[in-house]
Amino acid sequence: MPVNKLVTPVFEVLLYRARPGRLGPSQWLALASVLDESEREQAQRFRLEVDRQAYVLAHGLRRVALAQWLAVPAAALVFGRAASGQPRLLWPGNRSISFSHTRTREGALLAVSQAASVGVDMESCRGAALDRALLQDFIVLPDTADAAPSAQANKPEADLAAGLFEPLFFYWTALEAFWKGLGRGLQAANPRLHLAQSEAGHWRAWPALHETGATLADRTRARVPAAPALIFPVRAAEGCVASLALHPRLAPCMQTRTRTSAAVEQESGAAVWALHETDLEAELEQLSPLVWQASRGAGRH
Repeated sequence: MPVNKLVTPVFEVLLYRARPGRLGPSQWLALASVLDESEREQAQRFRLEVDRQAYVLAHGLRRVALAQWLAVPAAALVFGRAASGQPRLLWPGNRSISFSHTRTREGALLAVSQAASVGVDMESCRGAALDRALLQDFIVLPDTADAAPSAQANKPEADLAAGLFEPLFFYWTALEAFWKGLGRGLQAANPRLHLAQSEAGHWRAWPALHETGATLADRTRARVPAAPALIFPVRAAEGCVASLALHPRLAPCMQTRTRTSAAVEQESGAAVWALHETDLEAELEQLSPLVWQASRGAGRH
């Protein structure tokens, strides 16, 4: 008799990265050429060239990466905004795709998936230090949920973050990415988040609804997921910290492991999240010619 073999589900997430200092003049022209009129007007509103470049890079990256995924011209994509202010893809109307992008002066990131609602956030560490007190208004820091503040006052940050670079920036980017993945963004009305690392080293985040006395009905109305989000620190531009949040759409209760190469090994008994990372500046010339075709008005009416 044939033996049934357990097949481990593999869920894919694409993470695209771009840095302004690695693009040549022809690449800048190519990215600017796919922007629509409103994006070009917005880019011109920035007073400083460094901010104008950051905007063009992020929005050009969003267009060419999604166009490659959807096999349509980048200039033909049409974006709008949800009531929350989060960007939406209006054309083509592919509701199965989730995307999120973020930018700083140092670079841009875009996450794309069909298996999860994604959020990504990147912050520069080169400015003023983050205020722990401000952060605690939005997040229950690891190892602090049941401890008195005085007991944590002298605890080294490295102990809380298991060696992560700039831990407070990691917590902040995880917070932003979590709510971006739900299409809501950071709001004062959001419940605080619990952020914790499992023994296996995976980070998870979930709303601290017990602090607000929220019921199951409240959770449903607020569209707060029952399963924790998966949080991954990801490689960012130099001087920055970035986090990726995944709200799984499939098999949310399964254990999770990640693979960052294109060759994904399946593992029995666990869902594998395959994170494919691409540096745009290295791949820009390799994209399908379809990406660079003129829009001809497709989808714009």
